Amino acid sequence: MLTEFVGRTAVVTGAASGIGLGIARRCAERGMNVVLCDVEAGRLDGAAALLGDPDRVLTLTVDVSDPKQVDGAAQATVERFGPVHLLCNNAGVSITGRMWNMTVDDVTWLLGVNIAGVLHGVRAFVPGMLEHGGDAHVVNTASLAGLTPMALASLYSGTKAAVVAMSESLLFDFEEKEAKIGVSVLCPGVVNTDIVSSERNRPSSLPETHFKRAGTSAAEYYDAVGADPLEVGDRVLWAVEHDDFYVLTGEEGRIDIAARSRVLDDLGHPVQPRPQAILPDSATDRTSGIPRKAN
Repeated sequence: MLTEFVGRTAVVTGAASGIGLGIARRCAERGMNVVLCDVEAGRLDGAAALLGDPDRVLTLTVDVSDPKQVDGAAQATVERFGPVHLLCNNAGVSITGRMWNMTVDDVTWLLGVNIAGVLHGVRAFVPGMLEHGGDAHVVNTASLAGLTPMALASLYSGTKAAVVAMSESLLFDFEEKEAKIGVSVLCPGVVNTDIVSSERNRPSSLPETHFKRAGTSAAEYYDAVGADPLEVGDRVLWAVEHDDFYVLTGEEGRIDIAARSRVLDDLGHPVQPRPQAILPDSATDRTSGIPRKAN
Protein backbone atom coordinates (compact mmCIF):
# COMPACT_ATOMS: atom_id res chain seq x y z
CA MET A 1 0.00 0.00 0.00
CA LEU A 2 1.45 3.34 -1.08
CA THR A 3 1.10 5.72 1.87
CA GLU A 4 4.35 7.67 1.70
CA PHE A 5 4.50 10.26 -1.06
CA VAL A 6 7.43 12.56 -0.28
CA GLY A 7 10.31 11.92 -2.65
CA ARG A 8 8.37 9.29 -4.61
CA THR A 9 7.61 9.61 -8.33
CA ALA A 10 4.22 9.88 -10.03
CA VAL A 11 3.48 9.65 -13.74
CA VAL A 12 0.21 11.16 -14.98
CA THR A 13 -1.04 10.97 -18.57
CA GLY A 14 -3.49 13.52 -19.89
CA ALA A 15 -1.88 15.80 -17.33
CA ALA A 16 -1.92 19.18 -19.06
CA SER A 17 -5.51 19.93 -18.00
CA GLY A 18 -8.60 18.61 -16.26
CA ILE A 19 -8.50 15.59 -13.99
CA GLY A 20 -4.91 14.77 -14.90
CA LEU A 21 -3.71 18.21 -13.87
CA GLY A 22 -5.76 18.02 -10.68
CA ILE A 23 -4.10 14.73 -9.75
CA ALA A 24 -0.67 16.03 -10.69
CA ARG A 25 -1.05 19.17 -8.58
CA ARG A 26 -2.09 17.18 -5.54
CA CYS A 27 0.85 14.81 -6.05
CA ALA A 28 3.23 17.77 -6.16
CA GLU A 29 1.71 19.22 -3.01
CA ARG A 30 2.42 15.92 -1.27
CA GLY A 31 6.11 16.19 -2.16
CA MET A 32 6.25 13.85 -5.14
CA ASN A 33 8.29 14.13 -8.29
CA VAL A 34 5.70 14.44 -11.05
CA VAL A 35 5.94 13.50 -14.72
CA LEU A 36 3.33 15.28 -16.84
CA CYS A 37 2.51 13.45 -20.07
CA ASP A 38 0.13 14.95 -22.60
CA VAL A 39 -0.41 15.21 -26.34
CA GLU A 40 -1.04 18.96 -25.98
CA ALA A 41 2.51 20.28 -25.93
CA GLY A 42 1.33 23.87 -25.77
CA ARG A 43 -0.39 23.35 -22.42
CA LEU A 44 2.36 21.44 -20.66
CA ASP A 45 4.50 24.42 -19.66
CA GLY A 46 1.55 26.20 -18.05
CA ALA A 47 0.55 23.04 -16.26
CA ALA A 48 4.08 22.51 -14.97
CA ALA A 49 4.21 26.07 -13.64
CA LEU A 50 1.23 25.29 -11.39
CA LEU A 51 3.16 22.47 -9.71
CA GLY A 52 5.91 24.65 -8.29
CA ASP A 53 9.48 23.37 -7.97
CA PRO A 54 10.72 22.72 -11.56
CA ASP A 55 13.37 20.33 -10.24
CA ARG A 56 10.59 17.92 -9.30
CA VAL A 57 8.63 18.21 -12.56
CA LEU A 58 9.21 16.63 -15.96
CA THR A 59 7.00 17.41 -18.97
CA LEU A 60 6.76 14.99 -21.89
CA THR A 61 4.73 15.30 -25.07
CA VAL A 62 3.19 11.84 -25.40
CA ASP A 63 0.43 10.33 -27.50
CA VAL A 64 -0.61 7.36 -25.35
CA SER A 65 -1.98 5.50 -28.36
CA ASP A 66 1.60 5.19 -29.65
CA PRO A 67 3.48 2.47 -27.73
CA LYS A 68 6.88 3.82 -28.77
CA GLN A 69 6.10 7.22 -27.29
CA VAL A 70 4.92 5.65 -24.03
CA ASP A 71 8.05 3.49 -23.88
CA GLY A 72 10.11 6.61 -24.41
CA ALA A 73 8.28 8.34 -21.56
CA ALA A 74 9.09 5.44 -19.25
CA GLN A 75 12.76 5.61 -20.15
CA ALA A 76 12.89 9.40 -19.70
CA THR A 77 11.17 9.12 -16.32
CA VAL A 78 13.65 6.58 -14.95
CA GLU A 79 16.58 8.59 -16.24
CA ARG A 80 15.31 11.73 -14.49
CA PHE A 81 13.76 10.45 -11.26
CA GLY A 82 14.45 6.75 -10.95
CA PRO A 83 11.73 4.23 -9.95
CA VAL A 84 8.05 5.04 -10.47
CA HIS A 85 5.68 4.59 -7.53
CA LEU A 86 2.38 5.98 -8.83
CA LEU A 87 1.09 5.55 -12.38
CA CYS A 88 -2.08 7.38 -13.38
CA ASN A 89 -3.33 6.28 -16.80
CA ASN A 90 -5.69 9.19 -17.14
CA ALA A 91 -5.61 10.29 -20.80
CA GLY A 92 -8.95 9.89 -22.52
CA VAL A 93 -11.17 11.25 -25.28
CA SER A 94 -14.90 11.24 -25.89
CA ILE A 95 -17.34 11.20 -28.75
CA THR A 96 -21.13 11.01 -28.63
CA GLY A 97 -23.67 9.65 -31.10
CA ARG A 98 -25.56 6.53 -32.09
CA MET A 99 -23.56 3.34 -32.45
CA TRP A 100 -24.59 2.90 -36.06
CA ASN A 101 -23.16 6.32 -36.91
CA MET A 102 -19.69 5.61 -35.55
CA THR A 103 -17.02 5.51 -38.27
CA VAL A 104 -13.95 3.29 -38.41
CA ASP A 105 -11.86 6.39 -37.65
CA ASP A 106 -13.99 7.10 -34.56
CA VAL A 107 -13.42 3.56 -33.32
CA THR A 108 -9.69 3.65 -34.04
CA TRP A 109 -9.29 6.95 -32.21
CA LEU A 110 -11.19 6.05 -29.03
CA LEU A 111 -9.82 2.53 -28.74
CA GLY A 112 -6.31 3.83 -29.30
CA VAL A 113 -6.45 6.41 -26.54
CA ASN A 114 -8.95 5.04 -24.02
CA ILE A 115 -8.04 1.36 -24.11
CA ALA A 116 -4.64 0.96 -25.73
CA GLY A 117 -3.40 4.00 -23.80
CA VAL A 118 -4.00 2.18 -20.53
CA LEU A 119 -2.40 -1.01 -21.82
CA HIS A 120 0.66 0.86 -23.07
CA GLY A 121 1.03 2.64 -19.73
CA VAL A 122 0.87 -0.60 -17.77
CA ARG A 123 3.21 -2.39 -20.16
CA ALA A 124 5.77 0.42 -20.10
CA PHE A 125 5.82 1.27 -16.38
CA VAL A 126 4.66 -1.74 -14.35
CA PRO A 127 7.72 -3.96 -15.02
CA GLY A 128 9.85 -1.29 -13.36
CA MET A 129 7.46 -1.15 -10.41
CA LEU A 130 7.72 -4.91 -10.00
CA GLU A 131 11.48 -4.74 -10.27
CA HIS A 132 12.01 -2.13 -7.56
CA GLY A 133 9.66 -4.12 -5.31
CA GLY A 134 8.52 -1.19 -3.17
CA ASP A 135 5.01 0.02 -2.49
CA ALA A 136 3.39 1.31 -5.67
CA HIS A 137 -0.03 1.98 -7.15
CA VAL A 138 -1.75 2.16 -10.54
CA VAL A 139 -4.78 4.40 -11.12
CA ASN A 140 -6.74 3.94 -14.35
CA THR A 141 -9.31 6.57 -15.27
CA ALA A 142 -12.53 5.03 -16.55
CA SER A 143 -15.90 6.77 -16.11
CA LEU A 144 -19.22 6.32 -14.39
CA ALA A 145 -20.38 5.62 -17.95
CA GLY A 146 -18.28 2.47 -17.77
CA LEU A 147 -20.39 1.25 -14.83
CA THR A 148 -23.77 2.59 -15.94
CA PRO A 149 -23.76 3.03 -19.75
CA MET A 150 -26.13 5.57 -21.24
CA ALA A 151 -27.63 6.51 -24.60
CA LEU A 152 -25.49 8.35 -27.15
CA ALA A 153 -22.31 7.02 -25.53
CA SER A 154 -21.94 3.50 -26.91
CA LEU A 155 -18.33 3.86 -28.01
CA TYR A 156 -17.21 5.95 -25.05
CA SER A 157 -19.07 3.77 -22.52
CA GLY A 158 -17.68 0.65 -24.16
CA THR A 159 -14.08 1.83 -23.86
CA LYS A 160 -14.57 2.90 -20.25
CA ALA A 161 -16.26 -0.39 -19.33
CA ALA A 162 -13.18 -2.05 -20.77
CA VAL A 163 -10.94 0.05 -18.51
CA VAL A 164 -12.96 -1.08 -15.48
CA ALA A 165 -12.57 -4.74 -16.47
CA MET A 166 -8.88 -4.29 -17.30
CA SER A 167 -8.29 -2.70 -13.90
CA GLU A 168 -10.04 -5.55 -12.11
CA SER A 169 -7.95 -8.08 -14.01
CA LEU A 170 -4.77 -6.12 -13.26
CA LEU A 171 -5.61 -6.22 -9.56
CA PHE A 172 -6.02 -10.01 -9.72
CA ASP A 173 -2.68 -10.31 -11.54
CA PHE A 174 -0.90 -8.34 -8.81
CA GLU A 175 -2.59 -10.36 -6.07
CA GLU A 176 -1.56 -13.67 -7.65
CA LYS A 177 2.00 -12.41 -7.97
CA GLU A 178 1.91 -11.06 -4.39
CA ALA A 179 3.17 -7.74 -5.73
CA LYS A 180 3.14 -4.67 -3.51
CA ILE A 181 1.19 -2.73 -6.11
CA GLY A 182 -2.34 -1.49 -5.57
CA VAL A 183 -4.92 -0.66 -8.22
CA SER A 184 -7.71 1.91 -8.34
CA VAL A 185 -10.16 2.65 -11.14
CA LEU A 186 -11.47 6.20 -11.20
CA CYS A 187 -15.07 6.44 -12.42
CA PRO A 188 -15.86 10.16 -12.55
CA GLY A 189 -19.17 11.73 -13.43
CA VAL A 190 -19.26 15.30 -14.68
CA VAL A 191 -15.98 17.08 -13.91
CA ASN A 192 -15.03 20.57 -15.02
CA THR A 193 -12.71 19.52 -17.86
CA ASP A 194 -12.39 20.03 -21.62
CA ILE A 195 -13.43 16.48 -22.52
CA VAL A 196 -16.43 17.80 -24.46
CA SER A 197 -13.93 19.35 -26.87
CA SER A 198 -11.82 16.20 -27.26
CA GLU A 199 -11.87 16.64 -31.03
CA ARG A 200 -9.21 19.35 -30.65
CA ASN A 201 -6.71 16.52 -30.21
CA ARG A 202 -8.07 14.18 -32.86
CA PRO A 203 -5.31 13.03 -35.23
CA SER A 204 -5.52 14.43 -38.74
CA SER A 205 -4.97 10.87 -39.96
CA LEU A 206 -8.40 9.86 -38.57
CA PRO A 207 -10.72 12.55 -39.98
CA GLU A 208 -13.86 10.60 -40.88
CA THR A 209 -16.69 11.20 -38.42
CA HIS A 210 -20.36 12.11 -38.24
CA PHE A 211 -19.85 13.71 -34.84
CA LYS A 212 -20.89 17.32 -34.57
CA ARG A 213 -18.65 19.54 -32.49
CA ALA A 214 -20.13 20.20 -29.04
CA GLY A 215 -21.76 23.59 -28.66
CA THR A 216 -21.06 26.14 -25.98
CA SER A 217 -23.99 24.85 -23.91
CA ALA A 218 -22.20 21.57 -23.15
CA ALA A 219 -19.00 23.35 -22.13
CA GLU A 220 -20.97 25.81 -19.99
CA TYR A 221 -22.76 22.90 -18.31
CA TYR A 222 -19.50 21.20 -17.38
CA ASP A 223 -18.15 24.50 -16.09
CA ALA A 224 -21.28 25.22 -14.04
CA VAL A 225 -21.91 21.88 -12.33
CA GLY A 226 -18.78 19.82 -12.87
CA ALA A 227 -16.64 18.73 -9.95
CA ASP A 228 -13.38 20.59 -9.35
CA PRO A 229 -10.45 18.56 -10.76
CA LEU A 230 -8.50 19.31 -7.57
CA GLU A 231 -11.25 17.65 -5.52
CA VAL A 232 -10.98 14.65 -7.83
CA GLY A 233 -7.23 14.67 -7.18
CA ASP A 234 -7.96 14.55 -3.46
CA ARG A 235 -10.23 11.55 -3.94
CA VAL A 236 -7.62 9.76 -6.00
CA LEU A 237 -4.83 10.17 -3.46
CA TRP A 238 -7.20 9.14 -0.66
CA ALA A 239 -7.95 5.96 -2.63
CA VAL A 240 -4.24 5.31 -3.14
CA GLU A 241 -3.49 5.77 0.57
CA HIS A 242 -6.36 3.52 1.63
CA ASP A 243 -6.00 0.98 -1.21
CA ASP A 244 -9.55 1.63 -2.44
CA PHE A 245 -10.34 0.09 -5.80
CA TYR A 246 -13.45 1.86 -7.14
CA VAL A 247 -13.30 5.66 -6.95
CA LEU A 248 -16.33 7.87 -7.65
CA THR A 249 -16.57 11.66 -7.82
CA GLY A 250 -20.12 11.78 -6.49
CA GLU A 251 -22.18 9.60 -4.16
CA GLU A 252 -25.33 9.99 -6.26
CA GLY A 253 -23.99 7.44 -8.74
CA ARG A 254 -24.21 4.69 -6.13
CA ILE A 255 -28.00 4.52 -6.62
CA ASP A 256 -27.65 3.73 -10.31
CA ILE A 257 -24.79 1.29 -9.74
CA ALA A 258 -26.99 -0.57 -7.23
CA ALA A 259 -29.89 -0.60 -9.69
CA ARG A 260 -27.65 -2.03 -12.40
CA SER A 261 -26.39 -4.69 -10.00
CA ARG A 262 -29.96 -5.77 -9.22
CA VAL A 263 -30.76 -6.01 -12.94
CA LEU A 264 -27.68 -8.15 -13.55
CA ASP A 265 -28.56 -10.36 -10.61
CA ASP A 266 -32.03 -10.88 -12.06
CA LEU A 267 -30.73 -11.05 -15.64
CA GLY A 268 -33.32 -8.45 -16.46
CA HIS A 269 -33.66 -5.65 -18.98
CA PRO A 270 -31.15 -2.79 -18.43
CA VAL A 271 -32.39 0.56 -17.22
CA GLN A 272 -30.94 3.91 -18.17
CA PRO A 273 -29.16 5.80 -15.37
CA ARG A 274 -30.74 8.99 -14.12
CA PRO A 275 -29.14 12.26 -15.29
CA GLN A 276 -28.42 13.07 -11.64
CA ALA A 277 -26.11 10.08 -11.36
CA ILE A 278 -23.23 11.68 -13.22
CA LEU A 279 -23.22 14.89 -11.19
CA PRO A 280 -20.73 15.56 -8.39
CA ASP A 281 -21.76 15.93 -4.77
CA SER A 282 -21.37 19.71 -5.02
CA ALA A 283 -23.90 20.12 -7.85
CA THR A 284 -26.99 22.03 -6.78
CA ASP A 285 -29.05 21.60 -9.97
CA ARG A 286 -29.92 17.94 -10.47
CA THR A 287 -32.97 18.50 -12.65
CA SER A 288 -31.41 17.77 -16.02
CA GLY A 289 -28.46 16.11 -17.67
CA ILE A 290 -25.92 17.31 -20.19
CA PRO A 291 -27.68 19.09 -23.08
CA ARG A 292 -26.94 17.08 -26.21
CA LYS A 293 -28.50 16.54 -29.58
CA ALA A 294 -27.95 13.53 -31.81
CA ASN A 295 -29.80 11.92 -34.67
